[in-house]
Amino acid sequence: MRTASRTSTNLAGPAIGPPLTPGMPAPAFDLRDSPYSRVSLADLRGRPVVIAFHVADWHPVAAAQLARLEALLPELGRLSASVVAISTDATWSHD
Repeated sequence: MRTASRTSTNLAGPAIGPPLTPGMPAPAFDLRDSPYSRVSLADLRGRPVVIAFHVADWHPVAAAQLARLEALLPELGRLSASVVAISTDATWSHD
């Protein structure tokens, strides 16, 4: 069984298109998740993906949101789901 993984990445540029709703296909993306690697939606095709947007890695509300997602990782892993957390922070802050 695959385990769920968590990746934080940053999203630059203006929002395009209508807001996403649960179950709606996400638009393609390719974003940096560390100085040396990237994550793309295409890499995750074929299994459920939870995409969580948060304001900043160090913001108290975002920290609580990410902690809740981390608590759900065992259940998400059972579902072979991946979690991608996207913020406007610089890549270095994800570490």
